[in-house]
Amino acid sequence: MVTRSPQQNTLASTENHPGHGANPWSTYWASGALHSCAGSYDHNYGEALGQLWVRFFQSLPKDAQILDLACGNGPLAALMLDSTPDSGQHCTCIDQADLHPSWIAELSEPQRARIQFRPKMAMEQLSAADGPFDAVISQYGIEYGNWTLITERLPSLLKPKGRIQFVCHAAASAIVSAGEAEREHLDWALKPLGLVETAKAMLPLMALASTEAGRTTLTTSSSAHEIRSRYDQLLSEANNRVLRLPVGDVLGEIDQHCTNAFKTALNEGLSGAQHQLEALHNQLIASRVRLTQLSAAALSEERIKEISAAFHARGILLSYQPVWEQDRLLGWQITN
Repeated sequence: MVTRSPQQNTLASTENHPGHGANPWSTYWASGALHSCAGSYDHNYGEALGQLWVRFFQSLPKDAQILDLACGNGPLAALMLDSTPDSGQHCTCIDQADLHPSWIAELSEPQRARIQFRPKMAMEQLSAADGPFDAVISQYGIEYGNWTLITERLPSLLKPKGRIQFVCHAAASAIVSAGEAEREHLDWALKPLGLVETAKAMLPLMALASTEAGRTTLTTSSSAHEIRSRYDQLLSEANNRVLRLPVGDVLGEIDQHCTNAFKTALNEGLSGAQHQLEALHNQLIASRVRLTQLSAAALSEERIKEISAAFHARGILLSYQPVWEQDRLLGWQITN
């Protein structure tokens, strides 16, 4: 069994079942995760990130109109409601993905009226007709967009003296480093004849083991011995990888999903077990896509300076600073 860290399970919190060509973020949000760091916070953003946003919302006018770019399932809108319960602030939440903010069903009607979700809408599509807003915000979202188009269109969305606050992934952050390590684990697990493919090959063996005749067949099958030996060797290698790379949760979760599929094959038959591992395979591919996008979107300080210069040319002066939580760099805070 692969050793697992005490951190919250990654796969359990990002479960998705995309078909070919599905938006990996749409399927992620369909899991019900509130934000993209579901493995780091039990519910909404807390500690340094949560406090940063509470202070921001409380600094805005009580009737502020707010635009949240690449909003996900609405963690910032939820923080707005929690931190300004007696205000009339309203948050328009847009995201290119399909969204599933199930938490809004628990709101009172007055609270629900303070939020509008606009899924399947790219931030680059916004125009002056969609505004103006007192504040434009984003948490780990705007950096995934086209900065050239965003820089051109965002000024028309702001009221005079309107506020900007973005928290963006930093290229050197703990989140990006962990994501790159996890992606390396996924590449290894998904390679030909790797852990996932070998687990799939194990399923017919487990189904055979459900009968006495099948067990007799397995004892004399050289191919069955070869598959089982390869799987055991891969589990041993997975344990070594956990020791070498800082993020080992995903390998433990893959092992657990495979174990569950083996039990299904043994007790219920092959078809259901194959469906389980195919769903797992899709989950892992989608996770790898999201982690690849994360690394590509993360901003270096040099890149932020370039973006700031482009905004400055359009009359918006931005400043930036790193966001730390204890000794962990979480990203960049960008404000005007």
